[in-house]
Amino acid sequence: MILSHKVLPPGLPRGTIARDRLDEHFAALLEVYETIALFAAAGSGKTVQTRMFAARFGWPLAWLTLDAGDRSASRLLTYLARALTEVNPEALRPVETALEEGFTA
Repeated sequence: MILSHKVLPPGLPRGTIARDRLDEHFAALLEVYETIALFAAAGSGKTVQTRMFAARFGWPLAWLTLDAGDRSASRLLTYLARALTEVNPEALRPVETALEEGFTA
């Protein structure tokens, strides 16, 4: 059973303000790099900025919230694949097949 709240990004807070300069910076980085890693303190707006950027530029967004229960490799892979179905609807199939065939870690 997949807990949907783990693979859905949190909602945007009321009164969210667009950060055009950051949006443009993200867009410029993604013209050069395939991935952006964003590190900042809790509550600094990483999630809000990411969601707003993805919406503004039409980028697909896969989301996964991790917790202590995700230490199991099969559980982590299942949730990661489910999150990636937002970008690629076939993402879950290889993981399901591997688990059915007895994959363990």
